[in-house]
Amino acid sequence: MLEFKQVTTVDVQIIEIMTDWYNDESIRHFIRPNLKEAPYEEYPLKMIQESLGEKNRYCYIAYEGKTPLGEVTILVDHPYLARKVPKTSWISIMIGNPTHRGKGFGVEMMKFLEEKSREMGMVRIELGVFDFNVNAVKFYQRLGYTPFHEFENFTYWNGKWHKDMRMEKYL
Repeated sequence: MLEFKQVTTVDVQIIEIMTDWYNDESIRHFIRPNLKEAPYEEYPLKMIQESLGEKNRYCYIAYEGKTPLGEVTILVDHPYLARKVPKTSWISIMIGNPTHRGKGFGVEMMKFLEEKSREMGMVRIELGVFDFNVNAVKFYQRLGYTPFHEFENFTYWNGKWHKDMRMEKYL
């Protein structure tokens, strides 16, 4: 069973780990958009640290024992939302530790996000997933998320532009 600990701007050691995850060439194209026809730019520690101080942002690190394996985030009524429904959580999930990928931790992380969203009084969850991330789309659909909107030419990867698919689930 995973344990979740909220991250703050002063948790420098874990922010350094998060920085490595965000810049990991094997997953960065799944977790953050590339907005230009160029290689991905490094995602600096300072940018992550500053984002942790944003209002209505709740970031947690998932631990298996003492090992950090990933990050989950809730943004309340965030401007990213494609459908502006009050009391909506915009969520993201990342299994940054490569030894923990593909082992079922994603389900537990999503259950945590849904439970935490309910505790916060949210009525809906929205997320974005790039169209080339077929496994993630299937994963979210198995958990009851349905696609409702697409943004064309949203991220550049592997020599071409890709869509950002928005999915939602009412709680």
